[in-house]
Amino acid sequence: MKKYYFIFLLFLSGTICLFAHDYQTVYSPYPALFSIEGKIVTSEIDSVHMQGADSVFYPVKEMRENPEIGYCLLPSPSWLGEKIVIQDGLNVFLNLENEEIHIKTDAELNETWTVYRKEDDVRIEGKVIAHETEEFLGIEDLVKTISFQMYDKDNNLVEIYLPSVKISRSHGFIAAVNFICFPYVPENLNYLYFEGYNYLSTPELVGLTYPEAGIQNLTWREVYDFQPGDEIHTVSEDWLIYPNSGIQGRAYKEIYKYLGRTDHEDHIYYTVARTSLFHNLDDDKLIYTKDTIEIKQEAHPEVKLELLPQKIYRPEFADERSIFSYSASMELTDPISKIMPSEEMQVIQKWDEWRDNCWQYVGTDNLYTFDLRTIYLKGLGGPYFDHARREYITFFRELVYYKKGDKTWGTPLDIVNSIYDISVNNQPVIYPNPVKEILWIKEEVLDAASEITLTDLSGKIMVRKAVGISENVINLSNLPDGVYLYKLIVNNRNSYTGKIIKTEASGF
Repeated sequence: MKKYYFIFLLFLSGTICLFAHDYQTVYSPYPALFSIEGKIVTSEIDSVHMQGADSVFYPVKEMRENPEIGYCLLPSPSWLGEKIVIQDGLNVFLNLENEEIHIKTDAELNETWTVYRKEDDVRIEGKVIAHETEEFLGIEDLVKTISFQMYDKDNNLVEIYLPSVKISRSHGFIAAVNFICFPYVPENLNYLYFEGYNYLSTPELVGLTYPEAGIQNLTWREVYDFQPGDEIHTVSEDWLIYPNSGIQGRAYKEIYKYLGRTDHEDHIYYTVARTSLFHNLDDDKLIYTKDTIEIKQEAHPEVKLELLPQKIYRPEFADERSIFSYSASMELTDPISKIMPSEEMQVIQKWDEWRDNCWQYVGTDNLYTFDLRTIYLKGLGGPYFDHARREYITFFRELVYYKKGDKTWGTPLDIVNSIYDISVNNQPVIYPNPVKEILWIKEEVLDAASEITLTDLSGKIMVRKAVGISENVINLSNLPDGVYLYKLIVNNRNSYTGKIIKTEASGF
């Protein structure tokens, strides 16, 4: 009898240990990746300090607009808050108001405790509502689910939605809350919307760095991971704009078919069958190329591409007044994308000597810049640009088709037939040019579903009009004199592009 009683005690103690296990929300050496409304953020810890018997984690900061001064940026706490105090059985987070949020990591099933209290106002109670084995990212582990309820100062239940959190025994949060904004308080409404997501957003675990599971940080090797049989089709244009004189333009269509690869530690050699078409938009000169080339893809020279999303990088040579914000963002697209700011949007300096909470991008006042983001795609290369402009250059590079393994996307280029299309489509279709007031479109190129767009040299749309066989006249009398770019789209398929000069000196 004693033997069976002893075995029962062992089983009971093991069960108690199992369900009262002191879980941890965040692990400092191993950042995890979370998705917040399609954006990928991390739980990366910048430094760890000791505070008596407690460990204090300091999450990496992000550059974010200062809500008190709209045109300023500020190194700001991440979604995890300013710091996390790791105590025995308790993890303490801080919101934007420096108020404590208590996550009781050793709580048992159905145990309740005070998570948050605002004096003479509200309190939030936490409760472990489930403790069971779950599968996530291909891993099985015990998971605690904690729900929250808000009560007013009279202990009445407040009807407000508060997301639950889930904590894995071995891997920390698998679902969390936006701690920097927790909980909702009306006077902090301006603080509740960061980088396109709001305080109700639930960070969901999408990747672990140890063990590697799920989505990983996108680095140069993952971006340029082409396999034999892969096919990439791109189109690009660049326009060199001369103030008060005119423009020069070039267009490219390229097909890369990957035939082989050889991997080395810091580079990859690819053998590629290339088909390309170069089009000089000034004189309609076409150059068609079909050849086999060798490409040496080296480790990306820019350290910022290798950094985890939203991490601020400050090199050793940066002085006290400047910071280099290599703040990449990753998005939960298919395929996974990493978006980098332009060079002008990487260097940040203090706005003035006396204000430490105001930083601004260098160069944005004296450069004509907008949308200079560069986009890299997992296994599809980059950079790609979406109609960006930089000083006197307007350009884009777009992925229009790819084939990777059994997966295809987009519309493949037909470069041989496009040689004929270009020679036809770039014949003059508008007249007169230069024009004084009335612009005509040749009827023979139009159908019932046509549209013409005119933009100025800054990219601003000045005219957008539906046109057709009986509606082929455009009145430009209200446009100031200058050089404009036009794009005529016919039947949502054929397009005609070029430039016109609007001048009072014209006879029309």
